Amino acid sequence: MYTFEQHITVRLQFGAMEEPVEISVPLQALRYLDLHSERRLAPDGTVIYMHPQSPFDEELSRCPQACGAAAA
Repeated sequence: MYTFEQHITVRLQFGAMEEPVEISVPLQALRYLDLHSERRLAPDGTVIYMHPQSPFDEELSRCPQACGAAAA
């Protein structure tokens, strides 16, 4: 007998993405997202999972050209 893993559709948004993307993930991945990502509610009540912000990410978003030039 086969065991089928349940999937759920979630919306993810990473980095400089303007809009979240909708993907299907295993139900077990939802627990990981709940523990390790930031969440935001869309106007329609949908939960959007985002990569957690770090001080480094914030610094890069404030000065992308300067930080890129410094790294080169």
